[in-house]
Amino acid sequence: MKQNIWRWYAVCGIAVVFACAVVGCRKDQEKDVPAAETAEAESISFSVKKYQKKLSADRIPISEYGEKYKDETQSVRAMEYKNLDFADCDFQEFPDMNHVELLVAEEHGISVEESWDTIEQWLADIGREESVDMEKEVRVVSPQLGLDANGDYFLFYEYMDELETGVGAHIMSNLCHIQITENGIYSMSNGKITEYLGENSGAINDAMGEYAENVVEAGPLSELQDKKYQVIDGEMTVGEGAEIVKSYFSKGTPFACEEGVEVDVPEAGVFRLGDVYGFDYMVRRVYDNLPFAYMDHGNYQLYDGNLVSADIKHAYVADSSGVAAYAGYNEAERLKSLIAENNILGLEKSMEIMSKKMAPQMDVAVKSVGLVYLPMEFENSKNPEERVIFPCWQVEGTNKTKGEGIKIYLDVLTSDIYYCMWEEG
Repeated sequence: MKQNIWRWYAVCGIAVVFACAVVGCRKDQEKDVPAAETAEAESISFSVKKYQKKLSADRIPISEYGEKYKDETQSVRAMEYKNLDFADCDFQEFPDMNHVELLVAEEHGISVEESWDTIEQWLADIGREESVDMEKEVRVVSPQLGLDANGDYFLFYEYMDELETGVGAHIMSNLCHIQITENGIYSMSNGKITEYLGENSGAINDAMGEYAENVVEAGPLSELQDKKYQVIDGEMTVGEGAEIVKSYFSKGTPFACEEGVEVDVPEAGVFRLGDVYGFDYMVRRVYDNLPFAYMDHGNYQLYDGNLVSADIKHAYVADSSGVAAYAGYNEAERLKSLIAENNILGLEKSMEIMSKKMAPQMDVAVKSVGLVYLPMEFENSKNPEERVIFPCWQVEGTNKTKGEGIKIYLDVLTSDIYYCMWEEG
């Protein structure tokens, strides 16, 4: 699991963070979903009508496909494609679902009062309410205010009556750190990692992974979950730490889970924390049993200027008391359904289409294939920050032609393709 440190920075007086979001709490239910049912709104710049016109005629009912999927994985593995090699591919299980949706992400929103109350409750939860004077330490990044005469952000408390939103409120101290965005808490550290190491530095470093770079081992949670390590207050398995993480985010930070969304921890890492160890978890969403695409920090090459905006979140556990720090998308981002469909392109047909649409010079050794929800931002959109979420087959591997990592996404409703490439280290 790659480690790259995020940095807090501002553009036009607004804190810029790379976030997505949602968390939830319900099992997949049987639904009678009419084909191509739409809920297009005037506020959405993405054209649902144009998308509907591209729906593939080769789709098959999801209700019939689950039983065929395993057979098709074997067919695809044995197939000789000119630019895709599935010989060593890990095919993910087909999700237990009866429909897929085209979604658009919408911000939850947070008021000034909600932001203040969130920070106040969080300080109480981490036992810092007596050591942090909110009136003097909570500042706000706001385009309304900009910077004061000393080049600092203004105190949040002094301008609460003037601010239109609670976005941008933050604490940046050695004791603890928190940052509020439109969907709630984007990053936080209770300061426990920095304190244990005896570091006299900002607690934000805990949230940004500053002390998680000495990695002992990393990989899929399924392979590491039974391994036990000494953490600050005793022994803990990697799997036990993952359960702490899932429980923590499922409760909301601070807003309640979005309906239909659950928290998943697909990968874990173990790092040295002084004379003990800490756990680093990748976190992602699962919506109605279908996982979201996720990625780590890094330098990615974009396709046609469009941005693959997959879930990015690291959560750090240092003892049995809970999550010590994290940074990433918030689980309160709302999901609005634009189309619900009961039919998709199957694996075999999709890989045939993908191979034909790929650049002929590509030669991809595929490591894994699975169904995901893929958030995308489109450069030429009327609203470039709008994130549309597509159900896709995700093909991940190495492009041997350039020696780079690659993820290829094929929309299971339209067969549109998106790419994401990066240098492998």
